[in-house]
Amino acid sequence: ERLIFSTSKYIADHIAEFRPSQADLRYPEVLSELEAAGGRRRGILAGCYKSLDNTLQCLIWVYRCVEQQTFEELAQEAVTNCALSLKDASAAISKRSRIDGDLFFIK
Repeated sequence: ERLIFSTSKYIADHIAEFRPSQADLRYPEVLSELEAAGGRRRGILAGCYKSLDNTLQCLIWVYRCVEQQTFEELAQEAVTNCALSLKDASAAISKRSRIDGDLFFIK
């Protein structure tokens, strides 16, 4: 029960309530910087938006630690909040450049 509570709290604090800084919204500059660094990626999440990174890390942490039904409920909560966060970030980026905002959301 502690793990479930802690996971729900993490989802609320780090995914649902995530507020991006200006640095978090620097797309496509972030991708250009990764490319300029020699195209080497520091893992699959390199250049990934922070709330998406938080969501994936959270789900990786709890996947084998809780029953499948519980995991599915936590995953649904995390993914729903992550999608809303990505949509909000896309809208913020679109204020600067509509195409960059749309491409961010697709990526």
